[in-house]
Amino acid sequence: MANDVWKTFFIIILSLYMYGAICLKYVSGAESFEEGVSFTFWDNSHAFDDWLPFEAYHLGLIVFGVLSTYFSFGNIENAKTL
Repeated sequence: MANDVWKTFFIIILSLYMYGAICLKYVSGAESFEEGVSFTFWDNSHAFDDWLPFEAYHLGLIVFGVLSTYFSFGNIENAKTL
């Protein structure tokens, strides 16, 4: 009985940690994408926002999410294209 409680506690803690790590990865990836595109093409950190009719951060979330999902699922052989 006590063993099941510790196992459940460990799974909850590990799940919370992984959720936080994934959120941090997505947010930092989207911000890097936004600033990288802005500095590459306009030499200004907010020019990409001015060029798009919506916030570039949301586009960065979508692009980073699609790429992360593509490389996360499936066989390790999918990482060859990276």
